[in-house]
Amino acid sequence: MRGRIFTTMAAAGLALAGCGQAPEPEAPPPLPEGRVQLIASGVTESRFLALDDLKAADGLAQATVLIVGATGTSIGKTYAMALKRETIDCAAGRTTAETQAYYDATGKLMHQEVINTGRMGRPLEPAEVEANVACGTASAGRVFRGWRSAQREVQAPPEAVKASAAQDDVNIQAWLCAATVRGRLKPPQPEACDRAVALAPSDPNLRLDHGYVSLVSNELATAKADFDAVIATDPDNAAAYFGRSLIPAIRGAPSAGAADLAKARALDPKVSQAVEATYKVQVGDAYR
Repeated sequence: MRGRIFTTMAAAGLALAGCGQAPEPEAPPPLPEGRVQLIASGVTESRFLALDDLKAADGLAQATVLIVGATGTSIGKTYAMALKRETIDCAAGRTTAETQAYYDATGKLMHQEVINTGRMGRPLEPAEVEANVACGTASAGRVFRGWRSAQREVQAPPEAVKASAAQDDVNIQAWLCAATVRGRLKPPQPEACDRAVALAPSDPNLRLDHGYVSLVSNELATAKADFDAVIATDPDNAAAYFGRSLIPAIRGAPSAGAADLAKARALDPKVSQAVEATYKVQVGDAYR
């Protein structure tokens, strides 16, 4: 039987309020299918910056921010996700031209609005950390591919997904897998990880989850295959190098993983803390 691994993912708060009369947007902004980077997490919501949509020039940054709730109704006590587009004046610390759209857990558009901030915009709020990242004055966290990957990283599946018999739906199985390894699914469904990888073997985020499930379950050959696959697709994935470095240690030859451990630390000095927090893997002092 597979071991269980648990963690708590937190998310960052967001005030969803505008001022003045808001005209209707011409078209709903689509949820991002490209790269999204985790930039903040807190108790109820997490923020991701859509990297492929980011444009910066002449002190201005045009940013798209994906906000994912911890549950399907965390945002405004109604929505699972929100998408915000804005233009940021990096020097003045102000934002303008804001458009927001709100979605349910399936990605269906529920509401949209343009926020009238006036010609000069409004001051950025402390929670709007996307400004520092978009303007190049702060770093961010892990990069995921598409809104579904971001969603399964931080959001608990709704009851309809938990009870789903759609074993051929990769998004559902990947979501159940992610919720299992992060301790958000009771009871856990580690078998969903196997089904998801069979459906999408090239998804690096999914293979990373599967790798740590296999590692904790002492299925070391499978874990190594997963970490190898992640590194082949994403050669800067610190968590994959770190996971691969643990395999020789479990086999009693820790020095054989020294190169992978050094690479993981070079890519992310806090990789051990990130892995422990995400996958609840206990590592020795030599790996911290």
